[in-house]
Amino acid sequence: MRGRGRGRGRWILLGAASLACGRGALAAGSSEAAGEPALRATPGFGFAILAGVSLPFCNGQRESCAGGLGPAPSVQGLLLYRPSPTWGFGLGAELTRVHWSTTFGTMIGTTDEAAADLTAGFAGLTTLFSLFPERALTPVVLVTLGWAFQFQSASSFGCNNDGLFPTAELGLGASERIAPSVSAFLLASASTGFKQGFCEVIDGPPAVPFAAWGGSVRIGATFDAGT
Repeated sequence: MRGRGRGRGRWILLGAASLACGRGALAAGSSEAAGEPALRATPGFGFAILAGVSLPFCNGQRESCAGGLGPAPSVQGLLLYRPSPTWGFGLGAELTRVHWSTTFGTMIGTTDEAAADLTAGFAGLTTLFSLFPERALTPVVLVTLGWAFQFQSASSFGCNNDGLFPTAELGLGASERIAPSVSAFLLASASTGFKQGFCEVIDGPPAVPFAAWGGSVRIGATFDAGT
C-alpha cells in the first residue's frame, strides 16, 4: 500500500509539473500572438535619428525681426547609453536651416530688403526618461544642456558667427517599440538660452538675428545596438 501511495504521489507531481509547463508555453504563445515585441536588453548603447520642422523665434533688434523666420527643416541625432530601460544618458546634436528676410528704410527714404540663409546648431549632454519602458508605447522626456551656434550665408553685419551660447532644451513625446531593438520616435521640443545683448545697426541693413532657439516637431527612430 505504501509503495502504491508513493507511486501515485510521483505521478501527481509529474502531472502538476507538466501542467505548469503547458500553461507557461501557452502564456508565451499568447504574448507573441498579441504582436508585442520583447523589451530591449539593457545595459547597452543606442542611437536615434529624427527629422522634422523647427519654428525658431527671432532674437535681435526690432528691424531684424520685423520680417520673419519661417518654418525650417531640422535634423536631430542622439547617442545614448542605456543602463536600464527607463534611463538613457549621452550626447545630442541638431541642425536647422533657416531663411531670414526683412525690409528696412534707407537714408534717402527708399525701402530695401536684407536676407540670409542661417545654419543654426545645438549640441550638448542629454538625458532620456521613458515613463513605461515595459510597454510597447511609452511617453518620453528628453532634456539637453549644451551650447548653440549659428552661421550665415550673407555678408550682412552680425555678431552671431563667433562664440557658443548656453542653451537648454526640453522635449516631450512618445516612443513605440516595433521590434526588440527598434522604436518609432515622436518628439516636440522647445529650447532657449542666454545671449548677452545683440547686434544693432543704425545706418544700413539690420543685423542678422540669432535663430538657434525655438520650437520643433520631429519624427524618427531609435536603434539599440546592445553592449
